[in-house]
Amino acid sequence: MNWHRVRLAALLTLPASALIAYDGWRWRWFTHPDFLLAREAAQVLLSGDGLRVYAEAPLAQMGPLALALAPLPHAAYNVVVALLVLPFLVLAALPLLEDDVPPSRRITWLLATTLLIAPWAQLAWKGHGDDALVLLGAAVMLTALAARRTSWVLAGWFVAVAGKPTALALAPLLLATPVTLWLGPMLAALVWLPFVIADPGAMARAGQGVMAVVPGDGLSYLGVRAGRPPAWVRPLQLAVAWAGTLLGHLRSRPAAGLLAGLALRAALEPNPAPAYSISLVAVALFVDAGRRLPVATGLASMGFWTSQMVLAGGSGLPRLALLLGLVGWCVWTLTGRALDLVGVVGGMRLARAARAGAAVAIATAWVSGPAAPVQASDVIQRGSVGQGVKCVQYAVNHLGSAGLGIGPRTPVDGQYGRDTAGAVRALQAAFAPIENFESTVDGRVGTLTGTILREANFGGAPAEWRCDEHVPYDPKLRRQAQANLSDVAFNTWLLTLKPDDERLQRALAPKSN
Repeated sequence: MNWHRVRLAALLTLPASALIAYDGWRWRWFTHPDFLLAREAAQVLLSGDGLRVYAEAPLAQMGPLALALAPLPHAAYNVVVALLVLPFLVLAALPLLEDDVPPSRRITWLLATTLLIAPWAQLAWKGHGDDALVLLGAAVMLTALAARRTSWVLAGWFVAVAGKPTALALAPLLLATPVTLWLGPMLAALVWLPFVIADPGAMARAGQGVMAVVPGDGLSYLGVRAGRPPAWVRPLQLAVAWAGTLLGHLRSRPAAGLLAGLALRAALEPNPAPAYSISLVAVALFVDAGRRLPVATGLASMGFWTSQMVLAGGSGLPRLALLLGLVGWCVWTLTGRALDLVGVVGGMRLARAARAGAAVAIATAWVSGPAAPVQASDVIQRGSVGQGVKCVQYAVNHLGSAGLGIGPRTPVDGQYGRDTAGAVRALQAAFAPIENFESTVDGRVGTLTGTILREANFGGAPAEWRCDEHVPYDPKLRRQAQANLSDVAFNTWLLTLKPDDERLQRALAPKSN
């Protein structure tokens, strides 16, 4: 066990967790109506007629796992739900535990965690263990996707979907592998199908929601009158949440996509209650881990506090503007960044300069430092055949279509011939003008090139073309690159160039030996 990382994780997560637990315990004297609803539903769930819980207690919009916590003594319930933030923060802080992360960014993120104290404490003393479970499940899924742990993706999905039905917003994350795609819906059915079979009508009524449209929410600005929300609201909320999460999955930045989807869903909530912004503050900490400034967490936190103002009779426009601003920032992140927290390659589509920005973001893994010399057997080159060559061919094609716009498209046939060597050489040559670039433009795939291509190939390639164990790879390069993933210096250098700038042309022009 790396005790240095354990101590670092404790320093980053324990202060906020302790304050949240204290705040939850401090509110033990107050019993929120939502907690009473949860306890009433829990009594039905644990009775002999438990499958009719949503017929007997339709106002309890919680999953069975959340209801199982409700019988705890009130003070204990508050503390338990509050302490669920600790594993959540530990998972969010994992990218900050690498040795190459600047201390200033750890301090920035530590300060950002203080913005979660009041929101998560509300989950505790208001009786919303369901939302806490969904957030914990989402954290497990995001971390497992980064680590490529299929079983943990499914475990996180089970915790989330058993905590609350709104966890369906996480469903696009199951697209990562065929296993999660098939087993994920089965787990959801395992949790909810018995209740549906027991009383389909009750489940349908419970799924319509219980909140009425009030002045100041996003729906009121769309012309929806106060009162019972239209039937299309819930499907639309799920659709926009899926759209954001799916975009994040396709761009290999699942946390940013999930945050965008949740922010859109919150903007369409019939009631502008602060509870609908708590998840935004929490997920934003995943997005901001390693960044210079916690922009997402700041916007989400302001959205949370302006919700209080709306309920007090203030205008809903500031809240709506903050939520839409958060969506816009996430979309910019998804289209304007080329790497996610594990270094998976995406791309920028902001005209010609954007393609160069994607190239530079990928190049950070190379610029971060030279790799150890590799043996001839660790190099894929002309004349090589087999699985590794297919991986290289697919990944090079993927990079070209993701926004780099360089290198000829090559057939994925497992034969490392002239076309494949030319595509790899063009990719390498795009990085050659960058200062401190230390790779040879030779059209061969060694450790430096292989590490980037292997990371780029995760998720989108057919299973038989995956690069695991087939392409030269050094995990140290990925870890070293993480400290630079959000460093705007590289992106700024190229994004400030004009399209006709000579340096930009050199960065994009393929070169030959």
